[in-house]
Amino acid sequence: MTTPVVTAMPNESMMVALARMREFGIRRLPITDENNKLVGVISNSNLVEELSSLLDSLVRNIHSSKTREVALRSE
Repeated sequence: MTTPVVTAMPNESMMVALARMREFGIRRLPITDENNKLVGVISNSNLVEELSSLLDSLVRNIHSSKTREVALRSE
């Protein structure tokens, strides 16, 4: 008996992919289209890199907003 391959669809979020990888204890997740054709593979390190980039961008936006708020209050 064979085990079905765990996959994700291209339109699923990174968080869904990460949750699926954690649930099944896998480090790489095949990405398949609606015809079950392989269109890519995502790894833990891909997700960590992308999420780190998004977090860094968010922190910069928050810092920028606070800097503008302080500047406006000073005027």
